Amino acid sequence: MCLCIRANTGVHLRYLGGLFLLVSITEFLQFVVPRQLEASSFLLVVPDTMRLVIPVAVVGYVRASLGFQNHLYSKWLLIPAFLHLKVFSYLYAAGEVSVSDFSDGAFQMSASVAVGLFSAFLGLFLFQFLSKKYARLSHSVNPTTSIWLKSVVGFLLFQSVMVLSGVGIRYFWGETSAQFKIYELFGQISLLIWCLGMIFLMIKSPFVLEEFVPKVHVSYWEEHTVSPETRIENQNHNEQISSKKEMPADIRIKYVEKIREELELNELFLDSKLTLGSLAKKINISPHQLSYIINSEWKMNFNEFVNSYRINKAQTLLKDIDYQSATIFAIGIDSGFNSESSFYTAFKKATGHSPKRYREALKLTSEL
Repeated sequence: MCLCIRANTGVHLRYLGGLFLLVSITEFLQFVVPRQLEASSFLLVVPDTMRLVIPVAVVGYVRASLGFQNHLYSKWLLIPAFLHLKVFSYLYAAGEVSVSDFSDGAFQMSASVAVGLFSAFLGLFLFQFLSKKYARLSHSVNPTTSIWLKSVVGFLLFQSVMVLSGVGIRYFWGETSAQFKIYELFGQISLLIWCLGMIFLMIKSPFVLEEFVPKVHVSYWEEHTVSPETRIENQNHNEQISSKKEMPADIRIKYVEKIREELELNELFLDSKLTLGSLAKKINISPHQLSYIINSEWKMNFNEFVNSYRINKAQTLLKDIDYQSATIFAIGIDSGFNSESSFYTAFKKATGHSPKRYREALKLTSEL
């Protein structure tokens, strides 16, 4: 965990570090709680609760490493863990939970089955997520990255198989049987092998600890085998871009052309509700990438950039004979501004004059 956190500061690494921490605490409490902390029977709920949180951490990690936000997913996917705690607290308060028969109790069996099914469902979902929806990313992502992500997701399926197997062995042979001891030993050895394999990948392939897809990075392999059009299509699925990384010139030019087309030909700036996100969606690019391109190409932020088109439109309308009787407010609205005050502020900042003074200057010039 320390290795992955020290290697980089990306948000997805915090998910990965948290995942390793959850696994470590779960495995530690699995042995410590029943044998040494029996007086604190409420701690019996912690291991299964952790196992319900681990899939959420995996989903968060995979999505974050691909550049997605996880706020909504985290809220909904944490519901099973909260329900587990809630039910346990009611049973604990009612005296239905005891250390002596907790492992073989109906609640524990049901919770273990729920953990197994929940992990299996999210594991299969993430495998489909990686295999189908992001198949196009195979052109822009190092092949080892796919192995890394699928190894993390595979842990969920492994956990589900182990948990459901444990329920079956405990039900048919009991927790003190030789079969259960073999099961525990196999589980610990398998977990150790998985952790060592992940650490090996971290050491041998440090790039797996970087932002995999979010950074606009063109590898040597991609540069020589993938056409610019395909790379642009791949980049459309990115949700982030690091301002410290330079976007390839051919890709940036294509995006610049798209931006100009939407603003100059389709006049999207006339929509007063136009936002960075809505324009990014329109041209099939991430908001971070769009902001980066505008900053690097026009040396403006998004609002200044869009307002420059609106001000040009307003200047055209102020010169238009058909708008001679129109109010300043009407011209501002027709230029894409949502209020008279914002129109005045932006116009004066750009031209040095208020719209009213600008119109008066035009009249004086025409009279001369």
